[in-house]
Amino acid sequence: MSNTTPEGISEIVNEAAKALEESIKMLQAKELKPTEVLGLLEKAIDPLNEINDSLDEKGRYILAKSLMNRGTFLLSSNDPKALPEAQKNFQAAMDNYNKLPIRHNETYLADCTALWSNIAHGQMKSNNMQGTQAAIECFEKALSFLNMLPWENNAEFRNHLIGIWFNIGNAHQKLNGKPRVTGALNAYNMAIVFSQDLPTDSANNALLVSNIWNNRGMVFSKVKGDEAQTEGTRSFDKSIEILEGLKGVKNPNITLQISRSYASKASLISGVREKAEESRKSIESNAQKALDLSSSLLKQAPMAAENTLMANRSLAQCYTAIMADVEGGYSEELYSKTTDIIDESMSLIREWEKKGAQFFRQAARQLFFLGTQLYQARQPHFLAEFINETINEDEAIASDPHLIEIARNSIQESLKRLDTNTELSPADLSKIKDPLNELLEQLPKKAGEQ
Repeated sequence: MSNTTPEGISEIVNEAAKALEESIKMLQAKELKPTEVLGLLEKAIDPLNEINDSLDEKGRYILAKSLMNRGTFLLSSNDPKALPEAQKNFQAAMDNYNKLPIRHNETYLADCTALWSNIAHGQMKSNNMQGTQAAIECFEKALSFLNMLPWENNAEFRNHLIGIWFNIGNAHQKLNGKPRVTGALNAYNMAIVFSQDLPTDSANNALLVSNIWNNRGMVFSKVKGDEAQTEGTRSFDKSIEILEGLKGVKNPNITLQISRSYASKASLISGVREKAEESRKSIESNAQKALDLSSSLLKQAPMAAENTLMANRSLAQCYTAIMADVEGGYSEELYSKTTDIIDESMSLIREWEKKGAQFFRQAARQLFFLGTQLYQARQPHFLAEFINETINEDEAIASDPHLIEIARNSIQESLKRLDTNTELSPADLSKIKDPLNELLEQLPKKAGEQ
């Protein structure tokens, strides 16, 4: 039973304050010790919760701050199992902040800004439309507190302001429909306005502003028309210019971000299929720069692999669009280039899948579909081999129902075409069809069906 005399409460509050301060120092240390950090926060929170009804303002503030910090720490672990507990701590922190008199001092306003921002980041991790919309509302709530702070004369507050607008833009990009574009553009434009006077001669500032321009460019990849492509290209060029302006800075994050912008630019340009031929040199140039910059980090950094896949997908889309316009629909040079790109990309995805990384599934589906279409049209005798390399029982990727369906449809379409083929002998047809029929029989089991 806790001592609820004024002296006893004061002692508990002071001990909690020491534990909170020690945990903050430990969070700022180079070597992070999660168990010890959580232990200190528990040491601050539990005794204060026992005397919750008797807390004065100081005690209530320490409890609210400790709960927020614990929620933030749990959220930063990127463990999906920790998310509900993080949100529980944020809600408890909010309940305690709401019991405090509304203040306009910097500490209180900065804490409320951070709390609402962290709640928003937690909502973003839900990966659904409802959570994303809730995140936008929470970010806007954070802005309402931050706008009461003197951000014009405080670099830290201004960076928070820029960051929140940037995150609002990112959240809008996850929504559906036209509001996604207008909301994202408005947010990125606001972030750019507030970052105009931000010096970009430091790596951190340069990365922040470059990311804003890059993501702004990504919005235009979802909009059709020459004006959208021009504006998107301008955004990517600005992103690249900011980072390439850093002299003598060797930072893998900078290298990867420059690569991302080149890959994004190639992707934007390749999206206009009717201009594939005239845009080929530009697509190849930007894609190659992205590939070169990411090559040394390809097997260590997921972003390097993502950039590589985006660049490769742009090249493949460009080449297939050009082939579609070629009389007869075939160019041996482009066909060979495209199938090589797809084979290499699928191999890279499988390598990352073996490490437990499943965030390249969308790229895998797009490239796998393109590969099946090409092999089905020109080299059906290699189709079974191509599918088997991806849909393999030893690979985690084999459980993806979208890939299974792509494989099934491709095999069935290929068999239909072969049934009407009059050029190949029955023996040659059998050599192609038998492996495809055998693979078709195996697909339901590989898809997890009984």
